[in-house]
Amino acid sequence: MVYSQSEMLEEEIFLFNKIEDETRPVMAHLKAVCFLRPTENNIRLLKNELKNPKYGEYYLFFSNVLQKKYLEYLAEADQYEVIMQIQEYYGDYFAINPDTWHLNLPIETCVSTKLSSWTETQSRIEEGLLSCLLSLRVLPAIRAQKSSAMAMTVAQGISDEITNNAPLFEKLKPSSPSDVPPILLILDRRDDPVTPLLSQWTYQSMIHELIGINNEMVTLPENSTVDPGSTVLLSPLRDPFYKEFMYDDFGNLGIAVKKLVDEFQSRNKINKEIKTIDDMKKFVTEYPQFKAESSNVRKHVAIMESLQRIITKRKLFDISELEQHLACNEDYSYAVKKLDEVFNLPETDPNDLLRILILFQLRYEFNRDAGNTINKYMAILKSRSVSEDDLSVVSTALKYGGTSCRSEHNNLFENKDIRDTLRSMVKTDIFTVSNVFTQHKPLIHQLVNSILSANLSEESYPYFGGSLQKAKPTKVILFILGGITFEEAFAVQELNKSKQPAKVVLGGTQILSSSRFLQLLKDASKDKLW
Repeated sequence: MVYSQSEMLEEEIFLFNKIEDETRPVMAHLKAVCFLRPTENNIRLLKNELKNPKYGEYYLFFSNVLQKKYLEYLAEADQYEVIMQIQEYYGDYFAINPDTWHLNLPIETCVSTKLSSWTETQSRIEEGLLSCLLSLRVLPAIRAQKSSAMAMTVAQGISDEITNNAPLFEKLKPSSPSDVPPILLILDRRDDPVTPLLSQWTYQSMIHELIGINNEMVTLPENSTVDPGSTVLLSPLRDPFYKEFMYDDFGNLGIAVKKLVDEFQSRNKINKEIKTIDDMKKFVTEYPQFKAESSNVRKHVAIMESLQRIITKRKLFDISELEQHLACNEDYSYAVKKLDEVFNLPETDPNDLLRILILFQLRYEFNRDAGNTINKYMAILKSRSVSEDDLSVVSTALKYGGTSCRSEHNNLFENKDIRDTLRSMVKTDIFTVSNVFTQHKPLIHQLVNSILSANLSEESYPYFGGSLQKAKPTKVILFILGGITFEEAFAVQELNKSKQPAKVVLGGTQILSSSRFLQLLKDASKDKLW
């Protein structure tokens, strides 16, 4: 998603600007390459540009299907015949991993069809899905979560979009009746409210959860001891270390970063031993690479230092152990015991405790004793000056993702043996992260396995356009309304690494963190959306 200016210069692109900038000077000796979304506003800006062209030639690339009327508008506006090429280059979405993408929509717009902004949001979602299907060159069988009005509406909408753009999909039809088409499964975040509430422990997900990733850019905390407040690029395409370890857990990362530092120090020691002219020539030749390596080492040390400090301050080892128990184990008495321990920890973040209570509420929704337990700890939070509005998020979570809101065949909570969990616990420091923190598997893992075994319930996830015979697809595209998490991105990556034959692609309306998800529930509580 991010291209450096030096990389653009290598492609002989010397000037970068936005089409809405009317202060650009006329440079008729240059050619303009325009990459735009085919929106009404962008077409208007292009028409104005073509009336008084600032460049000698224009090559227009659109990220999605260009409507016929827009093509006619451009032809009428091109009085100076400066348009040399018009092409659709399907990329109307943000690709964050090789198998994960999102639309970067505001989270508050993707929670209900009752919102006044829903029509506009639905249109943008369908445009993004259309672009994704065309870029993957697939004509899928469409399925959707029946319990979600949003999912069913979007499924019908994308089905209509495919029909309206039938010529583009003509060559993508199966060559024989026995060919199994890919599956596009449209889901609602409300079917799995647990995953976005959990602490994260892989490198990519931890950075987003604790610091924040915005279009591959990370701004280090102001209290970082290394480069405080600076913004760094994190891209698997441009950072070999990040590409190799982005899915590794915190324990492996500690070892990997230490090795990275040791290797750099070893090379740095060699570079300091400059005694001859040949040594100087070698150093000057290798200096750009040395400088890049130095910057990269500094970046990852700064990130790891920040992660370690935040984890320690927020007591996330203790918090996460209880989160994982609530997500994966039924044992109520053990959960209450750990709940008491966590609430007695000094200087815990109230939002972390709210997340714990929401998970407790969702897990023990039908336990007769759970209500009194929740009220007890709500009172503790209230005594710590947590507002009534914030406390109401616990009950709102049930209206958002309780049993009555989820699919009938949804087995959201795992039930592992607590003894197996206790056996797996090990020392928790920077170099060792126990399996206890990574027990949970998101719901999509279960759904993909059901699809690949041809056992996904047609009652809960019906087809659009008729039922198919039970068959195993070779490609599955998941799209989650209400956002996706990096834990789910990791799950998809693991599925694609496994021996199962199908390729899985994950998309969503936005990337979530627990803080963003918690804020959504707080806002929904005030607005009484459910």
